[in-house]
Amino acid sequence: MMKIQLDIKDNMSKADEISIIEKISDTLKKVDNGSKEPTNYLKCLFNESFIFWVKQQIQNDIFPEVMQYIDGYHIKEDELERANGKIKLLIEDNETLKAENEKLNDKIFDFFQRLGEVNAEHEKEVDEYLHELEQVKQSLEQKEEEIIRLKAKLYDLMSK
Repeated sequence: MMKIQLDIKDNMSKADEISIIEKISDTLKKVDNGSKEPTNYLKCLFNESFIFWVKQQIQNDIFPEVMQYIDGYHIKEDELERANGKIKLLIEDNETLKAENEKLNDKIFDFFQRLGEVNAEHEKEVDEYLHELEQVKQSLEQKEEEIIRLKAKLYDLMSK
């Protein structure tokens, strides 16, 4: 069994009041060899987060009303629940977007594959047209040479 003596007076300084809170907290930590799990009601009440909140209130010249702490806890609990809901929705949206992204990537891959096939076909056609064009040019050059020869022959025949 542990005993604690507290010297509580009217008009105490903030430091004195914080000291008393810390003394209570330290004494309760020693109960049951410093177990982190609550083994009695007071140890459960004076947990680290509550002690921190009370000290902050005193330092900020605000009277630490326990119901404010409890209400704040419930508000934070509600906010946490809403945040968890939003996170779940975002995760679902993210999964949906991943699936859509995968489908789009597949479509893009298919498109570029088809584009490559079409380009290969057109390259063959273009090569065939270029080959035909080269043959037509050669034929045209031959015809032009023949025309020049025939004109020369005609000139010779006319001049004789």
